[in-house]
Amino acid sequence: MRKNFSKWSVVAIALSLSACSSSEKKEGDLPADEVPVVEAGTDAAPIETTEIPAPTGDLPASEAVAQEGEAPAAPPAMSGESTSYTVNGGDTLMKIAFEVYGDLYQWRHIHEMNRDKVQDPNRLTKGLVLMIDKPASPVQIERNGEAYLIKTGDTLGSISNEVYGTPGKWRALWENNRQLIKDPNRIFAGFTLYYAPDPARQNNTAPLANDPAGVDGRTPSSK
Repeated sequence: MRKNFSKWSVVAIALSLSACSSSEKKEGDLPADEVPVVEAGTDAAPIETTEIPAPTGDLPASEAVAQEGEAPAAPPAMSGESTSYTVNGGDTLMKIAFEVYGDLYQWRHIHEMNRDKVQDPNRLTKGLVLMIDKPASPVQIERNGEAYLIKTGDTLGSISNEVYGTPGKWRALWENNRQLIKDPNRIFAGFTLYYAPDPARQNNTAPLANDPAGVDGRTPSSK
């Protein structure tokens, strides 16, 4: 009886130590070989909430909606001057913030400047004129490689599988789009990411020159 008791005591202690070790892992850390599985969110502006827990995986992409719980980035240096911006069809506060500041999370700053015109941050009317603080220096948006428009339900893993034939290259996509993707678990439908094409894969899938419909009659991808 005493031997059995000692045996189970050792097992219980080992399990307890294992649990403590797991809890010390930083939130959001991803092992080198773990593919994000969280779908992309939308880029609509957020509903006011107190706090939203950080994602635990790579969520599939939905329409880009700004999340109030996202940790705000440090504000960019401003020139002290303002300029006007006319809303185009398909614009959202997040998309405007990314093009102007190189940081989609600066949508809050734009919203604060235009609260008298934008009561609902998820609704922008085409032709609406917004006032925007000019950054101290022009922002250069990095667009390296082939373009891929993020769709609802996409993840970095699924995009990697589509453009490279394997989900294992999701990290290469992330590294090539760090300006847009701060967290590999947060990508937004409607935004465009860029990837370095795989020459071997392109050669294997390229349509024949005399076959406009593509190899074996399949229509080639437009990406």
